[in-house]
Amino acid sequence: MRAPAGEAAHGDPPQRSIVGPKEVALDDALRAFCFAEKKGFVVPAEFLGPEGLAPGFAALLRAERGLSAEWVAAFDAAFALAWRRQEELFRRAPGHWFPPRCNNVVVWTEADAAHPYLRPLSRSGWAFYADDFEPARSSRELAAFLFVQAERLNAVGEVGRSLLANLSYFLAEGVDLADFRAGAARSRRPDAPLYRALAEALDWIPRLGHVALRPLSAGEPAEPLGRHAESGLLV
Repeated sequence: MRAPAGEAAHGDPPQRSIVGPKEVALDDALRAFCFAEKKGFVVPAEFLGPEGLAPGFAALLRAERGLSAEWVAAFDAAFALAWRRQEELFRRAPGHWFPPRCNNVVVWTEADAAHPYLRPLSRSGWAFYADDFEPARSSRELAAFLFVQAERLNAVGEVGRSLLANLSYFLAEGVDLADFRAGAARSRRPDAPLYRALAEALDWIPRLGHVALRPLSAGEPAEPLGRHAESGLLV
């Protein structure tokens, strides 16, 4: 990821020893780009891996934005969980799920800084709020789903369509529905009511049939009312 030409540097001299999982060094221009926005910051894809943030970049985030160790741990836990879930879902239902990948992450530190459905960096980034990784205002399951939702939203461009296509996420193995509900209840995102409504629907969503993840078995309706092509759900 490249910084825009002419972007001014801010703060202390860059720590040139910071290297991402893909062996990309954090130079002056990239550091200036990551922290140019007063109400947010950018995590370049090059400083993410399947387990979350590169340690050096995590330390820089804490120094530049005053984030806590708990915040970094919550980000890493959510990203790693989303990665594993997408690996599973893509393996089991490749026609309906994307494989996991690293992408640029834009984090807004104030709720009024940006629209929740912004597709930043010309749709080459995922948008979040810092509160999405504050344990008191979110949860691991909610934040993991937000990664998945951001990826789908970038692909299809419609909030309702992306959410519907992602409902089979809750058919994955080991989803902690109680943790998702708790995170949705605590969330302060501008669109928190959407996730609270989704949490209320989790009484029946995991029981839906799916062409690959949960085929109908004996004793279930032999002819469902319909099949949603994009998600693979049988309803």
